Amino acid sequence: KPRTEKGGDLALVGRYNLSANTITELEKTGELPWYQDRAYLAFDAASDFNDFNDAFRAVFQKDIPLESAYRDKRHNAALKAQGSVVGSLHLKGEAFDPQFSVLTPAEGQWLKDNAPTYNWLWHLYAAPKGHFKYTR
Repeated sequence: KPRTEKGGDLALVGRYNLSANTITELEKTGELPWYQDRAYLAFDAASDFNDFNDAFRAVFQKDIPLESAYRDKRHNAALKAQGSVVGSLHLKGEAFDPQFSVLTPAEGQWLKDNAPTYNWLWHLYAAPKGHFKYTR
């Protein structure tokens, strides 16, 4: 069963593509993270994310495109130049970044507007980037 480095349970919620910059930084350390292109979240967060994704799919006929979810310490450190922080909620599996480059403005706004219904909150930490953090 996949776990965070602190022992929390993780659940698979989808797949994503690591950005070229992230892959380059991770390859310098010798290997990609154990989760490769699989997106994980903490167990409770994953359940609410799946409900959020089901609602998104019902409206837009596609899944929420994921850029990042759970990250181990090495992956998080590789993203530090892009604004990632040491105490990131990604380390606990309690945050996800949608891939805004493939979302329409209406899809992005729908996510921001509807997130609280599913226990997620939009958090803008470095414009235009931001992520959703789990609130339960």
